[in-house]
Amino acid sequence: MTKSESNTKTNCFKFRSLTLLGLLVVLVLTACSSPAPSRPTWTPPPVKNAPPPSADPIGDMIGKKALPGSVLDSMGYGTQVGAFQVLDNAVRLERKLKASGIDAYYFRHESGLYKVRFGNHPEGKNVFDLDSMQLIATMKKMRDDKKFLNDKELDGAPEIFIGAAANPFGDPISFRPMRLAKKVDAGCDFIQTQCIYNMETMREYMKRAVDMGLHEKCYIMGGVTPMKSVGMARYMSKFVPGMDVPNELIKRLQGAGKKNAAAEGIKICIETIQELQEMEGVAGVHVMAIEWEHRAKEIIEGAGLLPRPVLD
Repeated sequence: MTKSESNTKTNCFKFRSLTLLGLLVVLVLTACSSPAPSRPTWTPPPVKNAPPPSADPIGDMIGKKALPGSVLDSMGYGTQVGAFQVLDNAVRLERKLKASGIDAYYFRHESGLYKVRFGNHPEGKNVFDLDSMQLIATMKKMRDDKKFLNDKELDGAPEIFIGAAANPFGDPISFRPMRLAKKVDAGCDFIQTQCIYNMETMREYMKRAVDMGLHEKCYIMGGVTPMKSVGMARYMSKFVPGMDVPNELIKRLQGAGKKNAAAEGIKICIETIQELQEMEGVAGVHVMAIEWEHRAKEIIEGAGLLPRPVLD
C-alpha cells in the first residue's frame, strides 16, 4: 500500500468519524429543543349546575358543617386535600370540590399516590423559598407584630392559631424532638403528628418532648388513622414515607380475617387514642379517617370522648 493510499484511508476514516459525531450532535440538539411529550390526562366531564368558583374556598368550607347532623361540627382543611392509592378516588374528590364551586385538580405524585389540591393551575410547581420553621415564624410575625417578613406594616393582622405537622417516626428518630422544638420556638401554637401505630416510639418521643418542656409551650395532638384492611396496613408500611406500622399490628389484622379486618382496625384506633390519653404531654387527638369519615363518630364515641366538653 502506497503512502498516498494510506493517507486517503485515514482521511476517509476521520471524515466518517466526524460525520457520525456531527449526526449525534444534531440528534442531541433536536431532542433538547423538541417539546417534552405531554402526559395523557383524564378530564372528567363538566359538573352540571355548579356554583361559580369561590373567592375564599377554604373559608367557605370551614364555615359549613363538616358532617351535617353529626357531632362533628368542624374539620380541618389544607391546600392539599387528599392523597389516594386509587385514581378513581382522586377523580371523585376533584369532582365533589368542583361541584361545590372550588377549583381543584389531581395529579400523580412521585410517591405513586394520586393527590388532589385546590387551585386551577396544575402546571404550577412547588416553591421552597421558606422551610416550615421560617413559614411559622412569618405567620407569627404577621399575627403578633402586624408586619410582613420584610418588616412592611400590615393593614390589620390575620386572626390565626398557628399549627404544624410533626413526624415522631422519621429517621433519624433521635432528631425528631429537636425538630419539634424548632417549630415551637418559631411560634407554633399546636402540633398534629403523623399517624401513630408504633406506640413505643411515640412514648419515647413524648418523654423527650416533656423533658424539653415543649408540651407547656404548644398543644401536641396525636394523629390516628384507622386501618381498613391488611392491604392498607402493608401499603402504608412499605410505601408511605415516615410511616412506622409494626408487623404485630399487621398480623393482628390478618388474624381477624378479611370480613372483620375493618372492625379490628377501628378497635386498634380506639385503643391507640386511649393510650394517648394516658400519655403525658398529649393534649388531644387528630382523627384522620381517610375516605372513612362516616366512621369518625364511632371512633370518638368508642374512645369515650363524647359528649364534648363545654367551654366557658
